[in-house]
Amino acid sequence: MALSVLNNIASLTAQNELAVTNNNLQNTLFQLSSGSRINSGADDPAGLSIADGLQANITALTQSAQNATNGVGQLQVADGALSQVTTLLNRAVTLATEAANGGLTADQYGSITNEYSSILSEINRIGNATNFNGNAVFSATNTANPNEVVTTATSNLGVNTVLTSGKATSVQLGGESYTYTAGQNATTLVSANGSLATGTQLADGAAITLANSAGTVTYTANPLTYTGAVTGLATGTALTSYSGPTADTLSVWSGGAQHTIFTASNASASTIGEALNTINANGAAYGVTASLNGNNALVIQLASGSVTSVVGGGDFGTDFGTFSVTNNTDTLGDIMNQINANSNADDMTASLAGGHLQITSTDGAITASGNTMAAAVGTMNATNTIQDLINGINGSGLGVTASLQSVTNPNQLVGGLTVASGTPITGGESLTITSGAQNPVTGLYANTYTYTASSTAKDPVTGATGNESVQGLIDDINDSGTPFHAFLDTAGNLQITDSSYSGNLAATGSVSNVTGNLAVPAATTQLEITDPENRGDLQVRNYDATFGYVPDANGVALQGGNTNSFANPAMTGSSGANVFISDGNVTNPNYNTISVAVGSLSTTQIGTNSTTLQTADLSSSTGASAALTVINGAISDVASMRGTIGAGINRLNSATNVINTQVQNLTSAQSSIQDANVGQVVASLSKYQILEQTGISALAQANQNQQAILKLLQ
Repeated sequence: MALSVLNNIASLTAQNELAVTNNNLQNTLFQLSSGSRINSGADDPAGLSIADGLQANITALTQSAQNATNGVGQLQVADGALSQVTTLLNRAVTLATEAANGGLTADQYGSITNEYSSILSEINRIGNATNFNGNAVFSATNTANPNEVVTTATSNLGVNTVLTSGKATSVQLGGESYTYTAGQNATTLVSANGSLATGTQLADGAAITLANSAGTVTYTANPLTYTGAVTGLATGTALTSYSGPTADTLSVWSGGAQHTIFTASNASASTIGEALNTINANGAAYGVTASLNGNNALVIQLASGSVTSVVGGGDFGTDFGTFSVTNNTDTLGDIMNQINANSNADDMTASLAGGHLQITSTDGAITASGNTMAAAVGTMNATNTIQDLINGINGSGLGVTASLQSVTNPNQLVGGLTVASGTPITGGESLTITSGAQNPVTGLYANTYTYTASSTAKDPVTGATGNESVQGLIDDINDSGTPFHAFLDTAGNLQITDSSYSGNLAATGSVSNVTGNLAVPAATTQLEITDPENRGDLQVRNYDATFGYVPDANGVALQGGNTNSFANPAMTGSSGANVFISDGNVTNPNYNTISVAVGSLSTTQIGTNSTTLQTADLSSSTGASAALTVINGAISDVASMRGTIGAGINRLNSATNVINTQVQNLTSAQSSIQDANVGQVVASLSKYQILEQTGISALAQANQNQQAILKLLQ
């Protein structure tokens, strides 16, 4: 290596290595002082991204655990208040039992009534005043149940009620949905002809082939008139055999069983005439008649179509000859009898519904072919029933359940008169519609609308002036901006519903020739769809008029169809705990929120299905005895509410435990990426400290070596 004074390469090398050592030493000291292996993006870009993401998860989950704790506190406040309500109701039981005993004076009944009134006032105060963090714990009104939807058909529904082909019913819960369209995988066939009866005549040998999962079967109509081969008979002709094992017998097949309607005997059936009388007497139950025709041959007429075949036994053939078909009067009843008699084998049944032949399969989808009955019954169309829809919803995977329930809807009024939309209304008549809770001070209801007929209004149907019509009444209500909706149902009765589901829907006043008695309809069997997990936001959109009113092509959303103000108050509230839980990602809000509904608490909301605490009467022994049932019903309602709250507390506590476990595991994962290994870092510190010292010494030596060049100049 040449000697040079311009560049000290050894010094430069020592400086460079010393700089690297100093940088590593500083990084090591940074790790020791911070405890973290990653202190900047340059330390480990990929690791920093993962660690920061895990930290975000941990932060969100930690707050979620606090949210759940707050929710538990809110529910515990409600539970504590309800425990006091139970104590008050137990005292009410004591008072009612005392009053029901009889023998009390008017003053004593007055004292009992006053104390009972105080109990009611305190229950109402608890319901209105109990709050958590400034928010009411109990619902102010009986609002819609977000986990229950009930249809509003004007008549009872049944599992075999036919759906409208092509119409859809959709169920949505959170971000998931299920749609069922009638006509797909149908288990019911319905005839196109709607004016059928069991005696509807079919062509000779008319048949239909039905198929389902059980197999394929062809049914052929049976002839209804049988004529014997022996002619020239007379009523006094003696039977060949009228006793013993070969006695003449005649049997019919009906309802899948054989029934004997004639047996020859010495006493009363030994002649042709006696045989005819016996057959007619016993066969009347099956629509069987016997007579002699113009050729004096025996004729068996099966007029009702309830008999599928006739069987002669013993010496019947000797006396009357072999039967043959002489009159092609096959009926629809024959086909129906055959199908029903064979129902144990193919799980298909036939019936008449509204003049239509209806064939239902309980073993998979059903199809019809070879329908030579079409001239009489029309085509057989595959049609779904409510049971098919129920099966579809229950098997959809949404976790909701569908079933038929007998319900009373307090959010629906039905008029007692049948009217047309153009029916005129006399000017000046009025109708006031209210719903929801009544303000005890102002007397106003949560929702109110008053309709007054105008004598100068223009009829929107006929265009005439001077009166209004039913359609005008409907339009005025629907355009009022209130939650009330009016329409004429299929029977022509005015219906008014409350879309806010506030309960206590009522109407005062009258439009004499339109409304009749507007009242909450009696209990009807309706389709009910519920979410047993109480996740909220259950919606059903209905496009089929079978289930109730459909206003337009978009269908009507049946949301929160609270069926009964009193049946389950724990499930009919808008208050309660709504706890948001997340790890920082919101993929489906339905799964990020735990909602525990707490219903309304007032003496007008708890009791029995027909009577509330507010209307119970303890002023007589008879009233007090009846009040016991109401008070016990209220205790049951409160217990149900507490049960829902308790289940919600347990769920939130469980969620908190899960969150804490997640935080623990995520923290461990983050630590393995980001935390400094102190033992390893200390070892590195010693290494870099020694390297720094040796580097400085090396640099000094390199600088000293350059001085050797001066000796050459001496």
